Amino acid sequence: MKKKISLLALTAALVISLTGCFNPAFYNIMQDVPPEEATIFGIVRSVTRYTVGSEEYLVINANDGIQYKKADDNSHGTWKKADIPFSLLKYDYAAKNPDGTSGVFTGEQILKVLADSDNLYVVTTTYRNNSVAGRSDPDEVKIWTSKVTDWDSISWTQIALPDRESGVEGDTDTRIFQYYEQNDYLTSRFNVFSTNAVEKAHRAVYVRSGSAKSTIYYSLSNGSISKTSISSVVGGSADKPVNGVVYLNGYKFFESSAVCTNEASGTPATIVYFGKPGDSKLYTYDGSTVTTCLNCGDELSCIAVSKDSLIIGRAHYSSLTATSGGAVRVLLNNEGVPAKSLSSFNTNASSQLSSAYLIFTLLCVDPSQDEADATFYSSIGFRGTGASTSVTYENVGLWSYYPERGNWNRE
Repeated sequence: MKKKISLLALTAALVISLTGCFNPAFYNIMQDVPPEEATIFGIVRSVTRYTVGSEEYLVINANDGIQYKKADDNSHGTWKKADIPFSLLKYDYAAKNPDGTSGVFTGEQILKVLADSDNLYVVTTTYRNNSVAGRSDPDEVKIWTSKVTDWDSISWTQIALPDRESGVEGDTDTRIFQYYEQNDYLTSRFNVFSTNAVEKAHRAVYVRSGSAKSTIYYSLSNGSISKTSISSVVGGSADKPVNGVVYLNGYKFFESSAVCTNEASGTPATIVYFGKPGDSKLYTYDGSTVTTCLNCGDELSCIAVSKDSLIIGRAHYSSLTATSGGAVRVLLNNEGVPAKSLSSFNTNASSQLSSAYLIFTLLCVDPSQDEADATFYSSIGFRGTGASTSVTYENVGLWSYYPERGNWNRE
């Protein structure tokens, strides 16, 4: 009997030891969740809603191009490749630059795919070889647009971007999109962001163009660009860079990209959920009042809302060599008000979207459904060697939760 007790104790101790040092593969075995074969690769910056005719689609940048699928398609491996208007980024080591140096870039890299009520927009960049610094630098940024009517035959147009008119003396940066060198690193003060609203009529896309001395905003609409103004920022200051926008009785702007509403098909938004840059708290806004809700443990990077809960993505970017992030869950009452504390997941989300990964994007396809019955997508990655040995390059990319599958798994 003593031997049996010792064996059970040893087994329990081993399980505790293994689970105490988090290991996704071991957790999946314990949860009986076999990993799907990945079909989507690369960092997906957004899962964008887009309407073609009467059909709702989801569009992403992945697999060195643009992928799309029907929004109600809850099947693994059904993303399709769309035509792109440019050649993909390539590097020719043997080719010569005008200055005689070797190594020439051709083609473009997709940064983002967004949509308004009618048009799809693709933001790309070309690269150049910086032989002085010994690195590859982003060069020209472009925006392509199309009003897609047939995925098998897409006609793209490159939008002519106007020069910046800053009106600030000594401001010589005239391109709308510009990269700057700071402490041997390239940085940018531009961004392209959208509402990504459930209702087609509420979808809008904005451009922030910045320099060291001024910030100017533009709107993308019906395939063209025009200058606009942003006079107020919810929960923030109008002189800080804006990275998020939602529709709540008009367009409301935020400093953080972690922002969404409880809008559902046929049901207008009544509340906004958002974060702030460098802040780990969740906030709400009802159109007049900002309320501080709870501490989520790390900076918010994205939010997805369902009828009964929020899934909040986190990403701590201050470290250049490690990752801190993961997804957490907050329950909502019938009025959409968040609880005062975090709740455990009823799925395997805490292991697949673990704190070892940065959470880049989250989307709930139908916010009118409870979390268990809804479809979710999330893109994850990590920086440097990651926060621990539990990260793996095989997990970088797009993940999904399908009610039929009952767990989070690779797309």
